[in-house]
Amino acid sequence: MDETQNNNLGGSTNLPATPITEPSSGVVSTSPAKVVEEKKLESTDTITPPVIEVKPVEATFSAPVMNIASTPAEKELADKLERAKLAMEGPTRTAAREEREHELDTKNKLAKLDAKLAEIAKQKEALEITWIKLDENRTGLRKMIDPIVERETKLEVDESQLEEQEKNTVGEKERMTLEQKRWAIQEARHKAEEEKWVYDNRLFKIEDQIKDNTSAYQKILDEETTLLTEREAVEKSGI
Repeated sequence: MDETQNNNLGGSTNLPATPITEPSSGVVSTSPAKVVEEKKLESTDTITPPVIEVKPVEATFSAPVMNIASTPAEKELADKLERAKLAMEGPTRTAAREEREHELDTKNKLAKLDAKLAEIAKQKEALEITWIKLDENRTGLRKMIDPIVERETKLEVDESQLEEQEKNTVGEKERMTLEQKRWAIQEARHKAEEEKWVYDNRLFKIEDQIKDNTSAYQKILDEETTLLTEREAVEKSGI
């Protein structure tokens, strides 16, 4: 073989495979680079077993949902699921999950109690505003009644004085004059009484409204006390 053939045999495998014709026989041969390339192709033809990828189940931790099983089968399934959970997560994760669930349950309870307390605060404020308005009306009516009572009292005194004068008067004409004055005073006193009754009736109604308003307020205070006690207990249980 000449120098070209020696270079092909001893050269790098990266050289392209070039057919070489022997002068004596005319047989076409393949260079070593071609042989190496064919071996590489043969090695890549082997079948690799498929890899089955198993995705891990993502663990989620949340507050337990209390589902009331409507049938025995559902209850049985729920019990089995709970046993499976406990068996697979292990004692450490179970304790951690239960602690998180307890904390979340505590937060949810506190949030509900706070919402109720906030609603009670609104109701209290509404009743307080109502009381203020009713009390203002009551005060206004009392101020209107007071001068009527004073006038009525003065008329009663005047009437009593006229009655005494009538008893001590001998003359018929003078007694008739005193009697007419007394009748006028009585009429004025009756008008004052009627006027006062109008305001008194309005005052009685307002007093009843204030009483009902106060009863409602005290009832809400009792509810608030109960909720605050419950909230304190929930806070202690969450510690």
